[in-house]
Amino acid sequence: MKQQDTWIAPEWLVSAGVLPLLLGVVVMGEVLQRLQDLGEVGEEVFRGDRLPVLPFPEHQHQREKGE
Repeated sequence: MKQQDTWIAPEWLVSAGVLPLLLGVVVMGEVLQRLQDLGEVGEEVFRGDRLPVLPFPEHQHQREKGE
């Protein structure tokens, strides 16, 4: 009985591997962009909470005008 050649051609293996690789690159790019957008939104939400309100002293000439 002859032994059948059952190996898969390298061209088919490369073809089968390229699509998941390209899909992974595209998906990771989108995930990274969404995470960056989420970080920017978080910065906007907490922008005012992290900075204290500073009391500004009145200058001498402002007091003279107001009086």
